[in-house]
Amino acid sequence: MQLNPPGALNATGVNLGAPRPVTAVSNSMVGTIVGAVSSCMGGDEKPLTQVTVKVQGTAATAQSDFDGEFSIGGVPAPGTYTVAVSDGTVTATRMYVPVAPGETIDIGTLAIAPDPIAGCGDDNPL
Repeated sequence: MQLNPPGALNATGVNLGAPRPVTAVSNSMVGTIVGAVSSCMGGDEKPLTQVTVKVQGTAATAQSDFDGEFSIGGVPAPGTYTVAVSDGTVTATRMYVPVAPGETIDIGTLAIAPDPIAGCGDDNPL
């Protein structure tokens, strides 16, 4: 078998082809975490706005919006993380959040200072 240099012509004048660039297959190696943040005092649940939500062990963060909702993109995947939010005095976390490549996981609501006696929102036993 004879190897021809790139761009060489065969006996009939057909270009044997230059080397083709290798095209990487784009595998998204990140995921997204979505959820909400609320404060709970005296049984009333209220959205927390403009608080920073962090994915511990990464640089991934987001701010909660007017409704207390957040979306954190660019979370390295696959991986399992702890998501944390703090109002400055109290911190709420959600542990063992599995993030798969290209997927979005909804972790629900992180409630800061839930009232253990009165409950919160729909959890209010009264």
